[in-house]
Amino acid sequence: MRDWLRERPALRELRQVRLARWEDSVLVRSGAEVLAAREIGIRPENVFFPAPFDAEAGRVLDCCRFVAGSLEDLKTLEQAAEQAGPEGVVRVGLRLQAPRLPRADHTLTLEELAKLAGEIKRLPRLTVRGCFFCGDLTNIHGKALGRFFRAGYEAAKHMTVTLPCAMPYLCYENAAAAVEENERLHPGTLADCLRALDIVTMQNETAFYAKLYLT
Repeated sequence: MRDWLRERPALRELRQVRLARWEDSVLVRSGAEVLAAREIGIRPENVFFPAPFDAEAGRVLDCCRFVAGSLEDLKTLEQAAEQAGPEGVVRVGLRLQAPRLPRADHTLTLEELAKLAGEIKRLPRLTVRGCFFCGDLTNIHGKALGRFFRAGYEAAKHMTVTLPCAMPYLCYENAAAAVEENERLHPGTLADCLRALDIVTMQNETAFYAKLYLT
């Protein structure tokens, strides 16, 4: 299992803090987990904290990369940064919803992003960069899963133009589990999925230069 991931060093999997080492990148769900990652020695740029944010988020503004899924999430971080004082801007990515897939919680569609771009740009204490791409991947495999990877790459490019913003990372949520399920339950379609993933990786390495993550 996961031979496909070991064969693709350009892809990184976000680990849980309890399984992580100092050199890993991690996905956290609370301010306490952010602090646990700091205790291990994981660098702030390798700690990703997607919405919803808990009450401890204001204590760890400079210890992680937040990933917001709504204007309300962004305003919450803006307010926390204002209360913390002028010590630089808070780095925030956005969670974008995959088109034509059941909607995940705390996500923005590209259409919503376009409508909110002006308000987002008026938040002076935040710098928006990076993208988590997500959708319900239940029973998605083969060419359909490949389309998810391609759509994420296109959505991230679209985001850089809409805001505009930098794109230091692109993370595909729940994709590692989806590829594993594809390999286990639908091995005949795995090549279609991985071919699309490889094309996206090559396109990124020649033009976009984002770090690619899977959860």
